[in-house]
Amino acid sequence: MQTELLEQARIEVPVIPWPAPPKRLIRVSAQLYNEPSDYERLADALRAVLPPRGLE
Repeated sequence: MQTELLEQARIEVPVIPWPAPPKRLIRVSAQLYNEPSDYERLADALRAVLPPRGLE
């Protein structure tokens, strides 16, 4: 997923298996230079790479 986000959306965010695969933790670091639209873009990109809920 981390590679997909980088290649498809040019978003760099750590994706860590937690507590065990297939569950994952997305580590988002909020900074003053980030805008709300940056987080909205991340949410859209996650929707694009994650399977629909209930089909996992």
